[in-house]
Amino acid sequence: MQVREAWSILSWTFFSFVAVFTVICVPVLLGVSVSILVPGEVGLQFNANLQIIEEGRGVYGSGRHWLGLGHSFVKFQSVVQQIRFHWPDNTGTKYDAPAINARTYDGLTVQMNIFIQYRIRTDEPGLLSLYYTLTPDFQATYVATASSICQDVAAKYVAFDLVYQRDAVSNAMLTALNSEFYNTKFATILNVEVMNINLPDDVANMITQTVVAEQDVLQAGHEYNIATISAQTNVLQSKIVSQTILLQANSSVVVTLYTASTQAQQLIIKRTAEAEAYGSVLTKFQGVFGTDEGTGYTSADLLSYIWTQNVQNTGANATLGFEMPSMLQ
Repeated sequence: MQVREAWSILSWTFFSFVAVFTVICVPVLLGVSVSILVPGEVGLQFNANLQIIEEGRGVYGSGRHWLGLGHSFVKFQSVVQQIRFHWPDNTGTKYDAPAINARTYDGLTVQMNIFIQYRIRTDEPGLLSLYYTLTPDFQATYVATASSICQDVAAKYVAFDLVYQRDAVSNAMLTALNSEFYNTKFATILNVEVMNINLPDDVANMITQTVVAEQDVLQAGHEYNIATISAQTNVLQSKIVSQTILLQANSSVVVTLYTASTQAQQLIIKRTAEAEAYGSVLTKFQGVFGTDEGTGYTSADLLSYIWTQNVQNTGANATLGFEMPSMLQ
């Protein structure tokens, strides 16, 4: 009886333990077996039991991942990151490193504010190499390497070209940084911007004067072009005005000739009609007053007759519309 009671108590204790383990421990174990990567993160699986990276499993992206007990992620940022070299200012901004001190090809000491944007390689060989050689503080290595490379590039330019060819300098730094970073620092340099260059005062003043002189030359060129265009415009306007005047004159001549021709034609028609009418009247006059055959009156006789009739009918004070015929004078 005592054995049976003891076995019962032992069984109850065992099942109680299993129940408690299931209710409490299993969720905890499940929770620690799942790892999360937020957006912008990638990871390599780390086996804490063996203290090794699980190579060959690939690179994990953002999300929840079942890794198992004792497994977690070594996390990396997959977003674009930056290194900012800048001298202290009053904005309170915290920069990654002071401005880069460099020496130009002509021996002048300059300070440069440079912004560099990069992204680490997210392929498994690149991340494994980054983890084994540079982590955990690879950013410090990046800052030191970038500063040294930018100094080497600046040393290839004289101070004047360093200012005037800033885009070329930035591109040269981009090329040099990528050549070093991709294979040995396992990152890709996306952009390099030389933001500010601090030169000695006398050199800066000389460059400023040169810029002002170049602006004056550029302004003079613009004014010359404007004057040339204005002169060409005036010549063109003069040609247009002269052509307009010529067209108007030609038009006036055409109208005048047309009017004169029309008037002359009308006069010819009028005189022709008058001549025909006068000849008809003369024929009638000769038929009425003619005496012998072949001795009829002439046109002068007709005019004399008309003038005489007009004087007799209108009186002495009448104004005659035509002069006295020559035969009466």
